[in-house]
Amino acid sequence: MDTLDVKIMGREFRLACTTEEKPQLLRAIGVVDTRMENIRQGGKAMGVDRIAMLAALQIAHDTIREQGEQKNSVMGLDSEVLERKIQSIASAIDSALEATGPINDSLF
Repeated sequence: MDTLDVKIMGREFRLACTTEEKPQLLRAIGVVDTRMENIRQGGKAMGVDRIAMLAALQIAHDTIREQGEQKNSVMGLDSEVLERKIQSIASAIDSALEATGPINDSLF
């Protein structure tokens, strides 16, 4: 298992992944980081945990909408496989957030 040091909204995280997973994980991190930054720049001041939840909901909504358009296939993946991958990424983000300690909402 390799480790990958990444930044999401300026915060550093260390994630465990296989060499084969790295390219896809980096793309996923890019999607999450971009979505979170867009929400943060959208106006209201809110904490990182709230921004992360809104980004996760938006990404999930986009995925579900695309599933309907592609009849249970997203980018050639079975919807169940995709859901497991999303859950794995969400778990990695949750673990990283828990490891960083309490979030100070007043900073955002």
